[in-house]
Amino acid sequence: MTDPVGRCEREHRLQAVIANGYGKYPNKILFMTHAILVAAGDGRRAGRPLKKQFVPIAGKPVFIHALMAFETSARIDTIVCVIAKSDRPYFEDLIRQYPISKIKGIVDGGAHRQDSVLSGVSFLEQRFAA
Repeated sequence: MTDPVGRCEREHRLQAVIANGYGKYPNKILFMTHAILVAAGDGRRAGRPLKKQFVPIAGKPVFIHALMAFETSARIDTIVCVIAKSDRPYFEDLIRQYPISKIKGIVDGGAHRQDSVLSGVSFLEQRFAA
């Protein structure tokens, strides 16, 4: 069961990071397009033995299709991947098999999706703050 008060607080923190980041670092953040791939879910609702981000479609895991779309887009400058800590070795092994050079960070996901998104945004804020 979700905690509505905690969720509101997390969403407010996320909005504050986005607002503060754009205000403080306009030269670095506003003129680049960053993609955050949030793939930290556990896939319980999918009812599969394999997490849905790793399910193959046309011979490639779902998340690889998303990464390749970002990689080949002229509008995307950087990619940050947010994954479950326990999936990191498997994830890193898979991405080495594909020509993806725009990944600038792999960060651990949180307990809830909004926590994972906040991790990705916070990484970008720290990375491009100077």
